[in-house]
Amino acid sequence: MRRRWRCALVVLALVWPMAAPAAAGELAAFLETAGRAMRAAVAASHYLRTENPGPAVLALVRAERAWEALRERFGTRLPDAFDGNPAFPAVLDEVARRLAEARARLGEGATAEARAAVEEAIQRYRTARRASHIVLYPDCIEEMNAAMARLWRWRRREDLDLADRAMANAIKAEAAITRYLYERCYRTAPRALRGEEFERLFQGAIRSLGLIPEAVDGGQKLRFINILRELISFDRILRFRYG
Repeated sequence: MRRRWRCALVVLALVWPMAAPAAAGELAAFLETAGRAMRAAVAASHYLRTENPGPAVLALVRAERAWEALRERFGTRLPDAFDGNPAFPAVLDEVARRLAEARARLGEGATAEARAAVEEAIQRYRTARRASHIVLYPDCIEEMNAAMARLWRWRRREDLDLADRAMANAIKAEAAITRYLYERCYRTAPRALRGEEFERLFQGAIRSLGLIPEAVDGGQKLRFINILRELISFDRILRFRYG
């Protein structure tokens, strides 16, 4: 894992932030346009989750336009970095179909189905990109979000019992992994992202994660659940802003 993220830092230094004037070359141009589309798609997913169809439509339109610009420029000739990934060209069309499907489902009022289509578009692109050994900062956020989702599931457990030592230890282990991933994303973030909101969100989440062992060891079930509620709010905003 450490080796993978050392490689990622090299990539980050080259292509993030994507809009920097120093970014040059076909790969940088591809990643800038794809990143613009994916950021809009993530925003659309966020608005769909919160039942805000108006902003969701606008975000979907931005995502489709950016992705169409990507297909127009690179549809017949991808950057050399993707040469070893023969499945990648099909992803360009599949993502376009998923985004169009999301907008159609939203027009029908089916927000859950629309969000599922958006998430599929995001995952198909990112999975294909990573298969070409191109790892970017949003991938760190995605792994962090996945860890938080696993931790969040403890709140929904009907059999949650902090007096059960095996269960308590499992929770603390999950919290430790999640905190590690949060701290890693905090440390490796590009300097351009490190504004006041970035600091507030990450520091707040890391601080809350550090409170979980104390709540668990003290058998404070309500406190533990309230910490998770606070954490999921941090997590969702972090994905919206930086994922």
